[in-house]
Amino acid sequence: MIVQSGPPSALAGVQQFSVAADRSQLMISSGRTLEAELAARDPDEAQALVNALSLMESSFSTGFAGQSGVPTIPGTAPPQPNEARVTIRWVFLDPGKYAFVYARDADVRARVVFTIGPNVVDEIEIRRVVNASSRQASINERVQIAGEQIGRLAGKYVRRAQSGG
Repeated sequence: MIVQSGPPSALAGVQQFSVAADRSQLMISSGRTLEAELAARDPDEAQALVNALSLMESSFSTGFAGQSGVPTIPGTAPPQPNEARVTIRWVFLDPGKYAFVYARDADVRARVVFTIGPNVVDEIEIRRVVNASSRQASINERVQIAGEQIGRLAGKYVRRAQSGG
C-alpha cells in the first residue's frame, strides 16, 4: 500500500527527519497485542521481546538514514509545526524460531508514516520475511535485519520522492 502526496511530493524539500516508533498497533504471531504478549511471558522472555523490538527500531533508523541520505534525529517529543517525521508503525511480528529440526522465518510488517507537522503526507506499508537458518538462528539477528531492510526501503522511497520520481 502506498499513499503519497503530490506531485510534487511534500517530502521533496525535507532537509532532516525525526524518527519515531509506534508499537500501539503491533500484533504478535500468537494473535495477541504486544501488551497482552508481554503480560503472558515470564519477565526474562518479555524483556527479550522488548529488546528485539528496540533492535528493529534502531536498525530501521540506520537503514533509513543510510538509504535516504537525509539526516535523522530521534523523535522523542511530539512533532513541531513544519517538522518532518517518519514514524515506523509496527503492525505484525512473528519473530520466528530456529532449532536444528525446525525453522520458522521471521515475518515483520510495518506502516511507515511520513508527516509534516500534524499532517500525514505519505504512508507506505512494507513486509519483510527473513529466513531462519543456521546462519541466522538468532531472533534478534533476524528482526534486526528486517528492521534495517524496512528502513532502507523507506529511505529509498524518500530519495525517489525528493528526486521527483
